[in-house]
Amino acid sequence: MSFKVVSCRMFYAPAILPLGWCLYAFDFTKKKITVLDPLIGTTGFSNESIRLHEYATGKILDGLFLCARHFYSNWPYKTERWTRDFPMIMEDNFTSEESGLCVTFLSKIFDGEKLVKSLNKENLELHRHTLLYDVMRLKDNISLVPSDVLEFIKTSFHVL
Repeated sequence: MSFKVVSCRMFYAPAILPLGWCLYAFDFTKKKITVLDPLIGTTGFSNESIRLHEYATGKILDGLFLCARHFYSNWPYKTERWTRDFPMIMEDNFTSEESGLCVTFLSKIFDGEKLVKSLNKENLELHRHTLLYDVMRLKDNISLVPSDVLEFIKTSFHVL
């Protein structure tokens, strides 16, 4: 790797839970885990969802550190005293089918403190089109793309 993993500030972990996808952002400088769950919608986290996310993040943190200590003898971090943050960031309600796409959007727009762009239905639809374009133009993509798909992608960018 061309960078030092030990000096990384943020680590993102997408997770699939019983109802859908969420994103956990691990901030190593602040020892804080931010829970970004598109399924909480505009109502916020329930006590049950907080318990679920605390359990899941604890397991991921333990596994991450176990793995890191195996590969990096100078791993400086400990699992103790990490806090969790449960921000209210949703402007709209999303379905479990939309949650995976929401997580890809959140991983691009969360800067460790806040969303640099709102997560709403309109921005998610624009992200869907951009993501499709990005996937289609991957370096080694040799698939034959039907002309109607290419036209759809081209038309999508007139809206952007």
